[in-house]
Amino acid sequence: MAPKIWIMRYNSKVCAQLSCIGFFISSIFYVYSVKKVHHYVSNDIEISRKLDTNDQEYFECPNWPRLFILGAQKAGTTSVFRALMEHPNFCFAVTDKLEPMSYEKEVHYFDLNGRFKKDPSFYCSRFSKCVPCSSYEPDCDPARDERLTEEGMLHVDSTPAYLDFSIAERMGKTFSPSARKNMKFIAILREPVGRMVSWYNHLRSITPENEYRNCYKYCARLFRETFKENLPTNSGIRPGTITIAQGDDLEKFLSFEEFALTEEVTTRKGKYIDILEEYFNVFGAENVLVLNFDSLMKFQRKTMTLISEFLGVDDAWDSNFTFPHFNEFEFDGKISIDDVDSAFLREMVDFYQPYNKRLYTFLRINRDKLWHGQPSFPPFTNILKED
Repeated sequence: MAPKIWIMRYNSKVCAQLSCIGFFISSIFYVYSVKKVHHYVSNDIEISRKLDTNDQEYFECPNWPRLFILGAQKAGTTSVFRALMEHPNFCFAVTDKLEPMSYEKEVHYFDLNGRFKKDPSFYCSRFSKCVPCSSYEPDCDPARDERLTEEGMLHVDSTPAYLDFSIAERMGKTFSPSARKNMKFIAILREPVGRMVSWYNHLRSITPENEYRNCYKYCARLFRETFKENLPTNSGIRPGTITIAQGDDLEKFLSFEEFALTEEVTTRKGKYIDILEEYFNVFGAENVLVLNFDSLMKFQRKTMTLISEFLGVDDAWDSNFTFPHFNEFEFDGKISIDDVDSAFLREMVDFYQPYNKRLYTFLRINRDKLWHGQPSFPPFTNILKED
C-alpha cells in the first residue's frame, strides 16, 4: 500500500487561521512519520520498512526463514536439507507456477540480481505458508500438507550459492537487527580442489552436448567456442594472461585445468574463511555452525544430533539414519582427482593452502565466540598424489 502524499499550497488565509508555523511543523512531522514506516502488501503478506537508530533502512516480515544452509556447493547440502525435511518442524519454501521446482529448496534471492532487485516483500512471500513436503515428491498432497505458518515451524532457505562474497552484506541490509538474532546458518565446507572437481562434473552432467542456449550462464563457459569472441577471465590461481586453445580438432568442452584457470566465481568460493568472516560480522559467530564435509559423511547420525541441538529442535531421526544421496550423475567425460595433472593439482592446493590455514586457526582460537557445541574442525583431506 503506497503512502499518501499530501501536496500543500501556500495560502495566506489558511495560514492566518491555522498559523503558518504550526501548519508547516505538523506537516514536517507527518512527512517524517511516512518516511519512518512504510506499509505495503505483496502476495497477501504485509511487510513494513523502517529505519533503525543509524538511519539504516531494514524490513520486517512475520516469517523470515529461520535457517540458511549456505553451502558449499557439492558439499552435501542437498542431503542435509532433505534430512531436515523429514523432521515435522521444517518447511519448504513457497514457489510461483513459473519458478523452477528447485526453488522450493533454493530460493536464490540474495545471489541472483534479478530476484534481489524485487521488493523484500517478494522474499517474505516465499515463506508465507508452511509446506512440509515438496510438490514434486510422489507422496506429497499439497492440499493436505499446505497450511498457514504455525509457531515452531522453521522455514529453510538452502541456497548453496549464498556462500559467496557480499551475500551477508545484502542480508544485513534486508533483515532487521532483531530478526538477525533469530537466524541460524549451517556452512558445510569441503576441500576446495575436490569440491571444484565435483562442481566441474556437475556442470558437465547438465550441459547439453549439441547446444547450450538453455544451459545455466555459468555452465555455458564450459564450451570452448565461448572464448572465440570473448577473452577468458583469470580466476586468480595463476598470474598472467590466460589463453584458451581453439581448433576443430579439440574437445568442445574446456578441460578441468582450463575451467579452473578461467572460472573466477567458482575459484573464489573456495576462500571459505574470507566469506565466513562476512557472515560472522553481520550475524555473529555464535549463529553459524561450520561443518567439515568429510566428518559429516563419516558421522552422519551424530551430525543430525548436532544440528538438532544447534537449531533447538527434537532429535527425531531414526537411530540408523543415513543421508539420502542426490545429484550423482554418470556421464561420458566424468573425471576424478586422479585424472587431474599432478603438477596442476599441487598448484591448486598451494593456492588454497593459506586460506585453509586461516580457517583452521580462526575456528581454533575463537571457540569462545562460536556456538558452544561447535565441533572441532579437522584439516581437509590431503588430495595430493603420492610421488
